[in-house]
Amino acid sequence: MDSGAAPARRRKGGYIYNPKPAVKMVTTAPPSTLTKTTRGWTITDSGNYKFNASITKALPSGMYKIVEEYNFGMCFSPVEVKSDQIIDLPGLPTKYIIEQMDNFWAGQDVYDKLHLLHKRGLLLYGEPGGGKTSIIRLLIDRVLEKEGVIVLIDDFHSAVKAMPDIRRQDRLVPLLTLCEDMDEVLDTRGHVGAALSFYDGQHQLNNVLHIATTNYPEKIESRFLKRPGRFDLVIGIHAPAQETRMAYLKAMTAGLDVTDAKLKNIVNRTDGMCISYLREIVAAHFGLKENLDEVITRLNVNFKKKISSRRKGDLGFSIGYEPEPEEDESEKD
Repeated sequence: MDSGAAPARRRKGGYIYNPKPAVKMVTTAPPSTLTKTTRGWTITDSGNYKFNASITKALPSGMYKIVEEYNFGMCFSPVEVKSDQIIDLPGLPTKYIIEQMDNFWAGQDVYDKLHLLHKRGLLLYGEPGGGKTSIIRLLIDRVLEKEGVIVLIDDFHSAVKAMPDIRRQDRLVPLLTLCEDMDEVLDTRGHVGAALSFYDGQHQLNNVLHIATTNYPEKIESRFLKRPGRFDLVIGIHAPAQETRMAYLKAMTAGLDVTDAKLKNIVNRTDGMCISYLREIVAAHFGLKENLDEVITRLNVNFKKKISSRRKGDLGFSIGYEPEPEEDESEKD
């Protein structure tokens, strides 16, 4: 290719540079589609997505985790969503939460008129296997229906660096962040400062729903739990009520010939047990044909009765968080 200059010719003592006469360069404007959209996402060799200022394509709707890739920096790596059958169970706050979130997504114009960032925070706490994952999956499905983006958060320093890239490219796409076992993320990585900045500081985002879960809310500082603007809605998911357990068993055994009397017998023997216990009963007894009495006896060996004490009345959840009273030393084993 002609570089616009003649080759240098050699003489004694060195080189003499003989430039050609200047040539007037004429350029045309790029297509209008490129001038309007000059930012987007690059797909790396590993199949991850990295924000780039010269690409036109948007980040596809889906779930991602943040990874750091050599030569590319922070990228969004696609995550496949896998789970058991998702059941909308009675006695859980699923309907209430979905209504809250639907109202939030529909209220962007109102937030703009109020000069507020369009963001909302939801923290779910409760014993392992209580149904938090099922609720979250339903919320994720709602965001995917809106062609939104879900990002898993397990490192707040990385989130602070990477998340703004999404808004640089698309200010309107529905965005959901999910931090599971938040107490462990904060404890093992020491990211309290970055987390505060991410949720309610200089690095907060617009048009975003933040969701976090924990099995141990007492390990999370009160400035996360009790300050609106970080987590506006804090909901405890406790041991499922009788109707919840019955609905779960009916849904899971719908393809089998199981009588209501048998299911009611199981419900009566599992008061205080979380969904994960019921899942094991379904898998072991109905799936593997183990003796029902033996299965329930085995589950009761490590069953903590204090789980059922958190449920009040017929509801398997509570709004807000108050620490449990400390256990009397005389009552401990």
